[in-house]
Formats: sequence, C-alpha cells, structure tokens
Amino acid sequence: MTCFKEFVQLNQGKLEIYSNDGYAILAKDGERFENRDISFEGTVVHITLRCDEKLYRFREETDSL
Repeated sequence: MTCFKEFVQLNQGKLEIYSNDGYAILAKDGERFENRDISFEGTVVHITLRCDEKLYRFREETDSL
C-alpha cells in the first residue's frame, strides 16, 4: 500500500474507498477515515490521477526533474 500511496500523492491524485459504512480518502493534503450514515454491501474504489506529463511520474524519476 505504501508504494501505491506514494504514487497517488506524487501524481497529485486521489484514492477514495467506500465499503459498507466506512469511507477513506488519500489525497495530496493527507488521509481521512470516517464512518458514513449510509451503508451498502460491497466496496467501491475510485482513483483519480492527473495525467499531465509534467506531473505524472514514478518515484524513481523524481530526482531527474
């Protein structure tokens, strides 16, 4: 999870996970975990990445910028 977390943050993205009544978000400004009033069966994962060649990179490529 740490590598994926770094990848999302490095690329100014966002990871949201909804599961039952739980909610988690990982974004460039930090992490947040909370319970929601609405519950459903299952899990939804939403990933947002900024696909800009100036921003999109892997950790190994950060020193070359």
